[in-house]
Amino acid sequence: MPAVTYYQAQQTMHEHGDAIIEYLVDAYDEEFQPPPTCNYWGGICCFCVSAAVELWCSCHEDLADWENDESINDLQEIET
Repeated sequence: MPAVTYYQAQQTMHEHGDAIIEYLVDAYDEEFQPPPTCNYWGGICCFCVSAAVELWCSCHEDLADWENDESINDLQEIET
């Protein structure tokens, strides 16, 4: 993973870490734990931020406007 990703994840956790951890713990009923392979701060930050983003997206996927998403339309044009 690029160093800039670790840096950005660390900065995000520095600013919003309490809220991110609370969001994950609430969603996973206090069973949220980073995997044992995340044994350094940058890896833990990347894992937590990624997990929170994925959780938020899965909880709000109904908000996506897939029929009018320009990026999807662009991909469909490339594929044809």
